[in-house]
Amino acid sequence: MKAHMTMTTVSKPAIAVICCLLIGCRPRTPENGVETTPVAAAPAETPAKSALSFKEQQKKLFYETDHKPVYQSCQELMRLSRAGKLAGSIYYCDDPPTKWNELPEPIRALAPASVQVDELMVHMTFLSTDGTQHLQCFSNEFGEAAVSEGEPKGLGFRKDPYAMDRLSGQESLDDLNRNYKHFQMDLIPGLTYQVYEDDQSQTLEQMKRGTEGSEGVLALVSKAIDELTVKKQRLLYRTDHRALLEACRESIKRFNEGAFSTAGIHIMSEDLLAHMQPPIDREKYAKDLKQIPEIVLSLEPVNILFGKERVTIVFMGGFDHAGVVAYANDKEALPRDDDMELMPGLRYYDDGLREAREEWLSYLRSLEHEALSPIDWRRKQMNLPLPVRK
Repeated sequence: MKAHMTMTTVSKPAIAVICCLLIGCRPRTPENGVETTPVAAAPAETPAKSALSFKEQQKKLFYETDHKPVYQSCQELMRLSRAGKLAGSIYYCDDPPTKWNELPEPIRALAPASVQVDELMVHMTFLSTDGTQHLQCFSNEFGEAAVSEGEPKGLGFRKDPYAMDRLSGQESLDDLNRNYKHFQMDLIPGLTYQVYEDDQSQTLEQMKRGTEGSEGVLALVSKAIDELTVKKQRLLYRTDHRALLEACRESIKRFNEGAFSTAGIHIMSEDLLAHMQPPIDREKYAKDLKQIPEIVLSLEPVNILFGKERVTIVFMGGFDHAGVVAYANDKEALPRDDDMELMPGLRYYDDGLREAREEWLSYLRSLEHEALSPIDWRRKQMNLPLPVRK
């Protein structure tokens, strides 16, 4: 799951959606191609936990709801979120009516227990006495979702034996509930229903803790992407590549002489070091770190990985991968589909180069002048306003 380029449908709120719209998006249509639903100003009753059973709620969401007004209302909420015009990013069913009434009427009419809004997605959670369900709406800021004939409408994860099935959208709700521990289905392009086996008995307080936890994760991911953007700019345009390669080759030589206690050095803050379990050998860690050249540490890597013929300086791993590899010998520096040469023996790698090489190269070139995240760069390319971030 990447945090920059590819449009994906994810199973929990929003991590995969951040910076996911750089490629594969059609040009923006006038006014996003839909009529937006005005935010309702009329008083509305704050909904309590739904009195509907799980299956009644599910039937309502699938068959008794006009999905287009819901989709349009979500687009309006995301537009307001990007403009910084919402009171908050999370709305709960027990919020004061003055806050709840910020939500458009088509969303309020569904009586969700919570509504979570960010730049690119609206996530609604519905609590019944015997289960929990979700709706996710994805932004059409970069163009409407493409619809192809014969494409699957969803995914299902079977209970026994475990398997992942592509769903046509013609399956009955009884079959879906009986056969799958988790499934997601596009109700219309851009609006997806999801249900999980592991959160079927949530209380309102449990749901709040989960929603606020995901909000914290989103903030961390957003911060990590901003930091990664600055790291890329620093490496590509603010660093002496020849001096970096020489320093790395000296480090490889010292590693082969046994100067380091480990082949993998994780760069950690003092706070993280203090809470490591089991505790690490602080003396060895400090000695290893002291031997890393300052030009390498100035790149702010999270890991430094040694081999006999190369050292990898890792900026980020996990949901995204980027960094630089220095080789002891120029001949070892063979090109890959996810990297590019900075100079002979020194190669920069980035997931985006594999997924959308030419467009990603244009993005990387733009970093020389401005450290914009991929999605904000995409917005600038399309003359879209940049979000107001608090």
